[in-house]
Amino acid sequence: MKIMENLKKQNILMFEKTMNLGGSSKVVLQLCETLKPHVNNIVVCSSGGINVKGLDKMEIRHYKIGDISNINPINIIRIMIELIKIMVKEKITIVHTHHRIATIYIKVINIFNNVRIVSTLHGLFQDNLIITKWAYTGVDIIACGNEVKKQFVKFYGIDSKKITVIHNTIQKEMQEEKDIRELSKYKEKYTLLAYIGRISPEKGLEVLIKAMAEIKKSQKNILCVIVGDGDKKYKSKLKNIIENLQTQDNILFLGYRDDIQNVIRQVDCVVLPSYTEGLPLTPIESFSQGKPVIATKAGGTPEIISHGYNGLLCDIGDYHKLASNILEVCENQILRNILAINAIKTYKKKFSFDKFQKDVIEFYSRL
Repeated sequence: MKIMENLKKQNILMFEKTMNLGGSSKVVLQLCETLKPHVNNIVVCSSGGINVKGLDKMEIRHYKIGDISNINPINIIRIMIELIKIMVKEKITIVHTHHRIATIYIKVINIFNNVRIVSTLHGLFQDNLIITKWAYTGVDIIACGNEVKKQFVKFYGIDSKKITVIHNTIQKEMQEEKDIRELSKYKEKYTLLAYIGRISPEKGLEVLIKAMAEIKKSQKNILCVIVGDGDKKYKSKLKNIIENLQTQDNILFLGYRDDIQNVIRQVDCVVLPSYTEGLPLTPIESFSQGKPVIATKAGGTPEIISHGYNGLLCDIGDYHKLASNILEVCENQILRNILAINAIKTYKKKFSFDKFQKDVIEFYSRL
């Protein structure tokens, strides 16, 4: 009881680099929704972005600050002053950072201040050993997955007792399925496979395209839908690879969509061919809709996907095995149904929003 009473006294600042589309900004929104009823006040600062609308809906104040990745000395001083003003005005007692540079800013400010620092590790990184170790020493850390925690402790030597694993989550949407015109004409003829995420090199899309070229040799009724947007030059490069491998007929670029769970409901399975990941949200979102995932063993992905239980895994970059796994799931309806049932079970047991909220409140109550 005393712990919860202490939580009610806290004024929290969520410090994110940007509130544009991305996994970390989604986590900020989820944390705000979880904590708002239990704390005195919660505010957010970032360089802005589309997800500020989500804060507005919750009536949570957002402070727009400069780009923290800009290391121009004048910009650094300006942001430092902005942060101090926010912290004084809002009487901040806890700052929760969501980026390494954000943590460094607050650690410097804390030399002259005395707030509790919490930081979420959204992914894996292994560089800048000395300054990163300094920034995170003494900080209460949330890791999005066990692999992220393991690698962080191993590389930076941070006390593992200061790191709590709270898995990422996705809030399951219950809206009625709405027809997607671009997909409707393919539903009867094709088994639909979807990649959902940023179009960027680390996501392994070149591997996926090569896998689809292998698949086309024996099976022409599998269509891969690429959902998302990214760098135009890289997207153009991918289209050139598709043309060279003659896979235009079984790869469709759907572009950016704001109804991802609706898209997932209308495909048969999801693919994640990444080279690197922290704890990816796409498999969790897919599981919430009862869709199996075929993925590489990147980062924390195997924490979500158990091979042969709720999806299939292969080594990073192995497009032959990726193709084989896609064929196995797409051609075997019985297997697909079994994987789908277990996908829902996995979501409810490990990655539901209810579990996330419970874990977050327990974590904050211990501070």
